[in-house]
Amino acid sequence: MVLRINQNISAFNAHRNLLITDSQLSKSLARLSTGLRITRAADDASGLAVSEKLRAQVRGLQRASMNAQDGISLLQTAEGGLNATHSILQRVRELAVQAANGTWTTNDRVEIQSEIDQLVSEIDRIAQTSEFNTKKLLDGTSTGLISTDSPRTFKGVVTGDVGVGGNFSIVKQATTTGQMQILKSDVFVVVDSAGNAQQATSSTTLGSISRFQDLGVFTGRKSVQLSLHRSGDPTEIILTKTDTLGTLEQKLSMAIANPNSANDLNMEGALSGTWDNLVELRTDVPGCGNNTTYGTTATSVSGSTLWVTSPMPGVDIVFDGEESLLNALSFMTVAEAETPVYSIAAYNIHTGLAVGTTTTSSARIEGLIEGVTLIFDPSSDLLVSNRTGTAPGLSIGINPAVDREFLHVAPRNLNFQIGANQGQTLNVTIGDMGATALGVDGILVVNTKWARNAITQVDDAINRVSSERSKLGSFQNRLEHTIVNLGVQAENLAASESRIRDLDFAQEMISFTRNQILMQSGIAMLAQANQIPQTVLQLLG
Repeated sequence: MVLRINQNISAFNAHRNLLITDSQLSKSLARLSTGLRITRAADDASGLAVSEKLRAQVRGLQRASMNAQDGISLLQTAEGGLNATHSILQRVRELAVQAANGTWTTNDRVEIQSEIDQLVSEIDRIAQTSEFNTKKLLDGTSTGLISTDSPRTFKGVVTGDVGVGGNFSIVKQATTTGQMQILKSDVFVVVDSAGNAQQATSSTTLGSISRFQDLGVFTGRKSVQLSLHRSGDPTEIILTKTDTLGTLEQKLSMAIANPNSANDLNMEGALSGTWDNLVELRTDVPGCGNNTTYGTTATSVSGSTLWVTSPMPGVDIVFDGEESLLNALSFMTVAEAETPVYSIAAYNIHTGLAVGTTTTSSARIEGLIEGVTLIFDPSSDLLVSNRTGTAPGLSIGINPAVDREFLHVAPRNLNFQIGANQGQTLNVTIGDMGATALGVDGILVVNTKWARNAITQVDDAINRVSSERSKLGSFQNRLEHTIVNLGVQAENLAASESRIRDLDFAQEMISFTRNQILMQSGIAMLAQANQIPQTVLQLLG
């Protein structure tokens, strides 16, 4: 036995083991108090790295599930707006069917038209005001951003998934002109005091025309109102007994050129100023009417009065007003306007390659550019001017210059982040559900032909809204399945993360109990080791 007092090796050994036990006991206390197996990187460096990645995935999946639920709410809001639009379109179709019946007068149909105009305005209001978190849903801004250099003659409406974005040039040419619309009237005559009749001319006043006198159009009043329909709301024209047929020609021209310009038209007497003469008055046209005999001298006047208008593709002219005035004017369509045929080509500005070409007579073009509906001003290529010289009148021609438009399309789809990682998104497009995009902005039912056409227009709009609602419903169903899938993923990843990071209390309590015992015995042994050097005193005694 070696006895040394300067270095108590036994005490050093007991103390070192006691420190180890104390460290292990502290770790056990930290784990038991937090419930975590890894409370610091030193506990399990690689396990901590894996655990943090799994934890990020779990929280991302949980947030993605909430995103999907928000997306469902947005889609339900949009679908609710379209439900209202559907109801409106069903009512508009019902009114169109009613107006197509021959039992109604023009004035009756005008009242029906008034309700349709209000309903169409409500469709636009719904499209403009349907929002989720201040984000507009049905006005087309959730599909693509479009800009063009000539909004007067062209605009684009994104209706589907925008697969491409970029700059395009649209070349539009009218290959054939449209047919002018011709309104026929019975011959206008003036009878003098002797009973002699003569054909009215452009300088003849309305009040002196025999038919206006016989029907009492101006009896007891100076003016009457005539309503002209060509698109949208009617344009009101005030006619006075001092107006001439030439003045009526001018007022009709202005009403057609500037629809709804009531301030320009509600005036007495002749008009002043210059404008495109869109209506040509032709009198004494042979072969268009029966001979008419007046007075004792049996003066015979033959022919008809023709009002020839500019080609207005897809637009007819209809008048309404008092029966006496309509009977006096006796407008009857003998040739309806026909749409010019257009050659349309779209090119990618950067590559110069054609992305689509078509020949069409429609102002609405689908499929030329993916996901984009093109809407043109149908008369933008037509030249209308006055003929002078030996054959004055109306001249209709085709602009020989190439009409080129420029279009920029940038995708602005609604991207729902439905996954924990980048790129895990769902692209949702909601088309423009306004009246123009649905093709019901110009619905007119003021005659039976237009009412029948309106039925088809509304059917197309109903189908478009139905397709959009069906698409939104499929997105909602998809998101509901996505939420279920995200929940399963989050659950499994959380279980995996728990196995790495969470504490097994039963196992840790075994270590904790063992360390407690070792701590107590270590303290006791350190006390015993400190007593060993005292045995040296026995040798000194």
